[in-house]
Amino acid sequence: MMKSISDFVFVFSSFLFFVSCASFGSHHRNEFSTTVSEFHSHLKWKNFGKLLPIITPKNQSCFSQGFEPIKEPLMIESISIANVHWSEDKNQAKVTGMILYFIEPDMILKKGTFAEEWTFHDNEWSVQTFLYPFANDSPHIECL
Repeated sequence: MMKSISDFVFVFSSFLFFVSCASFGSHHRNEFSTTVSEFHSHLKWKNFGKLLPIITPKNQSCFSQGFEPIKEPLMIESISIANVHWSEDKNQAKVTGMILYFIEPDMILKKGTFAEEWTFHDNEWSVQTFLYPFANDSPHIECL
């Protein structure tokens, strides 16, 4: 049972995402949709340790450095996927969407767009690049 509107938005956006994956002719679509959903769930609940293996190795330290200053005060209300642009010939996908968040002690809910570029390599999907609206709230985000 869903406990809040943010849970409903997360489930509904995941449903739309899975439907969009069905139009992708690649045999990797199921793995992709599962990995992206897990990544967004870990991001929402700040399970940064579980996020790192999904990020390409060259960007893991940047991610850690960039998010460390805002890890504790960051609160993500919802993540919704608006678009998935597939590049099947390159085994890549670009995911864009909306994120609702706030950074404590400021309790004003902010809405922003995010973008992620995903790559399929060595039989797994990983985030190659990412841009989140709350990156502006971190003084160490330049590497992202």
